[in-house]
Amino acid sequence: MAGAALLAWWAVAFHPSYKQLWMVPLGLVLACTPPIVCIALRLSGDGRGGSSRVPPPPPPLVAVVVHK
Repeated sequence: MAGAALLAWWAVAFHPSYKQLWMVPLGLVLACTPPIVCIALRLSGDGRGGSSRVPPPPPPLVAVVVHK
């Protein structure tokens, strides 16, 4: 939201004179970063995003311990 506001402010106040050009890339970074992070977290499959699958329980301790 801050990125879109920064770009809008630049377009209204500085675009005709092409001044304060640093505001354009900064505004694009601020505007595009949150959607990209949201999409990445949703598609990562870490369980916090879109999927609600529960991992299987760990095997019982008897199956893990090796008797000598």
